[in-house]
Amino acid sequence: MKEMKDNKWEIPSPTQMKQELKSRKDVRHLRTLTFVSSSFDGGLSIEMLGDCKYRVGIHVPDISYFVKPNTPLDMHAKRRAMAVHLTNHTIPIWPSEFLSTLACFNNTNDYLAYSVFLVVNKNGAMLRQEESPWFGRTVVTPRARLCGKDVARLVNTDPHLEKDYPTSSSSSLLSNKDVDLDVVSDVRQLYAIAQKRQMQRTALAAKEPSLSQLCFVMNDDQMSSIVDTNDIEMQCLIGELTMLANKQVAKQ
Repeated sequence: MKEMKDNKWEIPSPTQMKQELKSRKDVRHLRTLTFVSSSFDGGLSIEMLGDCKYRVGIHVPDISYFVKPNTPLDMHAKRRAMAVHLTNHTIPIWPSEFLSTLACFNNTNDYLAYSVFLVVNKNGAMLRQEESPWFGRTVVTPRARLCGKDVARLVNTDPHLEKDYPTSSSSSLLSNKDVDLDVVSDVRQLYAIAQKRQMQRTALAAKEPSLSQLCFVMNDDQMSSIVDTNDIEMQCLIGELTMLANKQVAKQ
């Protein structure tokens, strides 16, 4: 699109970010986790509040900072309405150049975000209290980027086996090896809450094992093989928590 060629899309400079912080909630201290997922470009965070209460944060890139109302790019995105994921390719809602630089949290920079904060109990039930739910513009700093295998390993292995944890030398992005144990704790707590919500949402989830999700491997537009994606745990974690956030946003 011409608008893409005429603009240089860049993350705000330190000066611009400082200005943005005057009107945004600063949540850079939270351990925001991001995931290698085609269906979720945002991040999740969790804080222990005591009395078996948790504050869960669902964060997505704040596209509105870059795309102004009624511009060609805005109107084009409205016409598309959503991304379409086909077997051999994806039709995105945003141009690929925009997606790869600004519409995802792909490293440990500070990012402009739109966040939803929800207070839940250990069973995943949402608690309505002061600032819950909370919706608004924020600034986040991703702490770790995990793939499906990472999430599965963290929630299924012995919590005392440090050698099984992802480290900064793995394929995932962990910005600081010293925070690995905190990341492990966050993933486990988020997954426990998501899993309980899934069990409550559907009786089958509590009685039957989860089915594998399959991925079609393409070669010159022809399917060459079908493989197990091994990301059931990650999809449960992302799906249940974003579903809860979307439900609360829809009520506003």
